Amino acid sequence: MVSKRIIQLGLAAGLLMLLQGCGFHLRGDVALPATISPLRIDGIGRHHGLYTELSLMLRGNGIQVAGEGDAARSRLRISDYKSRRRTLSVDGSGNVIEYELHEGATFELRDDQGNERVAAQPLSLTRSYNNNGSQALGKQDEENTIRREMQRDLVQRILSRLQAQL
Repeated sequence: MVSKRIIQLGLAAGLLMLLQGCGFHLRGDVALPATISPLRIDGIGRHHGLYTELSLMLRGNGIQVAGEGDAARSRLRISDYKSRRRTLSVDGSGNVIEYELHEGATFELRDDQGNERVAAQPLSLTRSYNNNGSQALGKQDEENTIRREMQRDLVQRILSRLQAQL
């Protein structure tokens, strides 16, 4: 009985070491320098889904997000934000059976003097999903969910690039 418990603990410890060795880390865990805080997000409105995701992730990583009119040490500018949907395929009756969703933006980081800390970089994500015309309401919810996930992925990529370049 004791030997079985030791084997289980050994396997669990081995698995944890493998995960650590391959560079695995929890999503959202990004080490950004405290010198960029407080940070203002420019280019998108405060009620925009991307703004909400960015501010949540930044705060979760110890970065204070400055509001309009507040002093900020850094400015994260989001520009060229695009959110599109296009038809990928249709059936014989002309009904759409597959859509492609696109989310993209360009970001850059500047200090309070306007000096470039991270150069402008475009990011783009694309996902597709099947459309069943008989479940229109459910498909709209599915599209909204996919878009929120894509915005989270976009934010994660922005933060990862900031971490790598600061």
